[in-house]
Amino acid sequence: TWTDIANIPGSWPHSFYVSPNDTNIWVAAVVNSTDEVIKSTNYGATWTTSIAKNFSNYGQPLEMDQNDPSIFYFAPDGGGFYQSTDNGSTFSLISNYAFRSPCDLLVEYDNSSVIFVADGVTGNGQAEIFKSSNGGVNWTLSLTAGASEVPSMCNTKFDNSVIYSTEWSGQKLYKSTNGGDNFFTLIP
Repeated sequence: TWTDIANIPGSWPHSFYVSPNDTNIWVAAVVNSTDEVIKSTNYGATWTTSIAKNFSNYGQPLEMDQNDPSIFYFAPDGGGFYQSTDNGSTFSLISNYAFRSPCDLLVEYDNSSVIFVADGVTGNGQAEIFKSSNGGVNWTLSLTAGASEVPSMCNTKFDNSVIYSTEWSGQKLYKSTNGGDNFFTLIP
């Protein structure tokens, strides 16, 4: 069963994280008049805005670093890549890369320097996956998908060379076996 314990301000939460180090700390990306990343330090009783930038209505523009849960990354629409090193309280611009509309972010297990951004505009063109090997400062193209979005990416802590991604509205599943340098179609 589920119990209502708090309300997240805004219309729709897109990403939501509870700190594994302190379960009082919650961080979320929410749709609002200007979309924002918000944070609670008291189990959702009150919230403060950390950064306000519009993001995709269909994506998850916020990611917790699975290697260090005090670090978050945020990629809004129209470019820019931001990092928080204080549990989502503040964000600093670390790259002005011209992303269109990021759908998903992924930090590699055991190597926080390797980050991926899935970028695409719903129903417009082809989605792309970009890879950074220096913590989000510089980016290279790893995949151009057959559809307009890459809504989900995942990797495994057992083998950093393996990464999977999906596409929307297509039906392809992509896989990389070389750490995301490039991808091939797993399911055509």
